[in-house]
Amino acid sequence: MTLPPLPLSLFHERTTAYPPSHIVGGRDYEPMKLYTADQMRDYATAAVQAEREACAKMCVDYAMRTPSKLEQIASDNCAAAIRARTD
Repeated sequence: MTLPPLPLSLFHERTTAYPPSHIVGGRDYEPMKLYTADQMRDYATAAVQAEREACAKMCVDYAMRTPSKLEQIASDNCAAAIRARTD
């Protein structure tokens, strides 16, 4: 799975920002937390890895339930291939 590129932030040097008052009706609001591109890439990488592990676990769980040795081997190979992906 390839994620789209992250957009550039309008607040490169800041970690928090306040929404413009014309957007929120002139009321005071809590600051919004802003993340760097590296933080978002790390988050996306962790999300992809978690999804891959969940898919691989399904293969392993199936391998443990099936009585067929051939299906067990195929399921274990599938789980290994999912975990080995780097793209």
